[in-house]
Amino acid sequence: MNKLVVVLLLLTGAYAAQFEDNKRLCTEENMVGCFNLGIMYMKGIRGADKDEDKALEYFSKACNGGDIDGCLNAGKYIEEGKDLKQDLFKAVEFYTKACDGGEAYGCMILANLYRYGKRVITPDSKKAAEYYKIVCEKGYSDGCIQYDKIR
Repeated sequence: MNKLVVVLLLLTGAYAAQFEDNKRLCTEENMVGCFNLGIMYMKGIRGADKDEDKALEYFSKACNGGDIDGCLNAGKYIEEGKDLKQDLFKAVEFYTKACDGGEAYGCMILANLYRYGKRVITPDSKKAAEYYKIVCEKGYSDGCIQYDKIR
């Protein structure tokens, strides 16, 4: 039992150190640190309480600093967040940054949004085809299949 307590104390200290390291890195404009803080707040791990607002804040900061994974996560959070005001137009902005940064999944999300429409996004097969083509050109067969279907 004493060994378990010691291990838990060591892990708690290590997690707190990771949290503080990422906080420092983010403050120093290291976008990986900001992205990591977003993950910590998203999951409520490593010394961070689960907090969607803070997760979005750090994903947004990472995105604005050029981290495309931050853009993708910010888009997903603002599109689907449980405790956040959902804003599909803002999510599209984040997905577009991710896609423009080379993230094929961001392009695929945009393609599907424009193909099928969603709430305030009106279906637009031309835009959908453009995004499916990008996904295809990045080597993802599903993008090629969907591009061929929609052309």
